[in-house]
Amino acid sequence: GAQASRTGLHHRPSTGGCPRTRSIMGAMSITLLLALISGHSWTMVLGGVASADRGGRCSRKSGQCVDGPSPIVAGEDMLLSLKATMQKAQVSDGGSPAEPSSIHRSLKSVVGKSAKMAALMQQITELGATPMVSKTIGEMVDMIETTIETSIKTEHDLAQNLTDKAVAGIRHFTGIASEYYSGAVEADNAWVACARGRKQCVSDEEECAAASGGADANKTTKCQLAISKQFFHSVKVPTPSFDPSSFVCDHGAENECFDKLSHWNTQLDLDVETWIATWKRRVKDALTQNETAYDSADAKCQAATNIAESKKTECEYVQGNCTEKEVECQGAKARHDVAMCMFGDRLQELCKYKSEYDHLVQQITTTGTAHSDKDRREEWKTAQLLKCMLISHRSGSDFDQDNMAECQKADFEASFNEHVGELQLHKDLVQDLHDDVPFTCSQTSLKFSGYEVVLKQGVQALIVEAVNGDQFAPAINLKYGSQAFPMCASHSGVSSCASFDCPSDMVLREQNVCHLSSGCDAVQCCEIATPYCSNFVCPDDMVHVDGAANLRGADAATCCRAKPDCSTLGGNDCSEALPGWAGDHACVVHATTGGSTCSAYCAKASMECVRGQDNAGGCKLDPNHARQTTEQNGCLQSWGDQICACA
Repeated sequence: GAQASRTGLHHRPSTGGCPRTRSIMGAMSITLLLALISGHSWTMVLGGVASADRGGRCSRKSGQCVDGPSPIVAGEDMLLSLKATMQKAQVSDGGSPAEPSSIHRSLKSVVGKSAKMAALMQQITELGATPMVSKTIGEMVDMIETTIETSIKTEHDLAQNLTDKAVAGIRHFTGIASEYYSGAVEADNAWVACARGRKQCVSDEEECAAASGGADANKTTKCQLAISKQFFHSVKVPTPSFDPSSFVCDHGAENECFDKLSHWNTQLDLDVETWIATWKRRVKDALTQNETAYDSADAKCQAATNIAESKKTECEYVQGNCTEKEVECQGAKARHDVAMCMFGDRLQELCKYKSEYDHLVQQITTTGTAHSDKDRREEWKTAQLLKCMLISHRSGSDFDQDNMAECQKADFEASFNEHVGELQLHKDLVQDLHDDVPFTCSQTSLKFSGYEVVLKQGVQALIVEAVNGDQFAPAINLKYGSQAFPMCASHSGVSSCASFDCPSDMVLREQNVCHLSSGCDAVQCCEIATPYCSNFVCPDDMVHVDGAANLRGADAATCCRAKPDCSTLGGNDCSEALPGWAGDHACVVHATTGGSTCSAYCAKASMECVRGQDNAGGCKLDPNHARQTTEQNGCLQSWGDQICACA
């Protein structure tokens, strides 16, 4: 009775029977109840009590007992052992996310066993609660509140935290993946555009080469004809019209031979003169004709040569453009591949969080899993039902079906929502994030520009065979850590640019990870350094050198020069009145040039003119600057006085 008063439990006086047997039977009944909660095997518990002491059995209703060896000590030891087990679970159970807690497993064994619980509680009532049993029941109420309810709340919070973390990861990587997708689309469009240009360029180059070959052939034909007409060969000697053998005379006739000789000579002179004149005329005519033909052929040769040379120059220009386009496209291809791989990595990370979220939601919304919300609600219902019946016992109620039925009237769902909470799975948010981007975690291919660039295989140069589209979607592997695209490195294959040796005109990028399966290259690891001197602060005794840059970093030697010594220049100092007019490395003065130029004025001080302009009084510039030549920044204008900048 004293023990019952201390525990606050209602104690019913026994109406008869065997007190010691009643005590152990009550202990055994509560032991079975604890066994339901602690997860111990009923057979083990019953066997443990039976083997400790083969005792009798008493009935409160009949008042009859069957005496036997007393098992009180064994029953109390069993209670203490089970209490220790529950207390150990209370201290050590961390609610691992991979597996339900031991207390949760214990409560799950209670679900569906309400009738057995009621029978046990009824048996406890019939046998009467001993002080130890009453104390144990009180401790059970405390344990339900401090351990079971707390554990349910802890695992509920854990499920919510894991859900929030997964959703935060989805939100974060959706944004990042979206940015990288835009970059990949932009890089893909640039690569496709460059590939089209490269394909057209190669076509133009081939067409130009064919035209150049035709022009060269025509040049050869025309010039060979000109060469054939370049040298003149005399025409065939004409046949004389007279016959020298026709001179015949008779020496017997006086003076006949000499007379005929004189006539023959006269005729011969006339015939030879005619023959020579004819020959000369023919040679002249042939020469004139040949020269005309040569001039025409030579002109055609020169024209064909000009056309061939022009076509050759044109083809060299086209070839140079093609070479530049090839280099440009190699860079565009590399940037395209890197952008695609970086996006693939980000999408894999997003899908990893999405997969974890989906798995978590599946665990939460089904039963028999580590994070089952339904199981937790059943556990809460069972614990609240047990606590209600135990508390009702304090108020004098019996452990019977009526008591259980009364306790079951409670709204356990509302109680769970109030004291534990409702899990927020954020499905609408996840769906909105899914709807806002052009990619999902279930697709096996993904469209970027929609065009496929096909390169000719086995050719060292970058030759574009075709650009197909406009619905092309390359295959993508969304398994985390794998090669998202064939040209990408897997996570285990990613290498660093740290030891990569960039070309002399480039420096290492801040981002130094190589994303391609081919390893590191200058496109991935290097960038043109442009630390222009405009950002460099020169020492007080130096001024900037305009436009200077150092590929390895800005420094005074590259970016600065000593301030000019203006003391020998003469004139009135206008540097403060005209700041920045000629830069900070020149002396600006109002000079009396006496009709000469600023160039001559500066030269007298062994300096060079940087700028010159007529003034409108003192250090004020005359805006009508174009009245004289503006060559060399106005240094060649001649005025009586003007503003000169010398360095």
